[in-house]
Amino acid sequence: MLSLTSKRLLFSGNLSRFSQRARLFSTINVHTLDSAITGASNGQGNFNFSQFFSSLNPSHVEASDAKSVGKLLQVLSIAGTSEEVAKQTELLTAIEDYFRKQYRLLKTADAVDMLEALGKNPET
Repeated sequence: MLSLTSKRLLFSGNLSRFSQRARLFSTINVHTLDSAITGASNGQGNFNFSQFFSSLNPSHVEASDAKSVGKLLQVLSIAGTSEEVAKQTELLTAIEDYFRKQYRLLKTADAVDMLEALGKNPET
């Protein structure tokens, strides 16, 4: 018979794996961001930002890692002054809250990666 301590450890391990899986489904999809970056930076001007932004859930920003949020910032910079960006007040607020909460936790390397991605000119 399992002791109470071993049952707790077994249960907490399963719960931990479950929470990790749940977190994966509640984050921004990096592949979607990559396709948006390549699609929008082709220079053809026919990328559908409306469809892209409708696929994003602002609540997923909080659970995302710095790399994903950095790519999201890159997409927003590519979109520029598009009408669709102006409509994304909930998403922009979620990004602002992310940085407010992660201010002291953000690693220098992650911050540099974000800035480098924002500094890239997709048209060159």
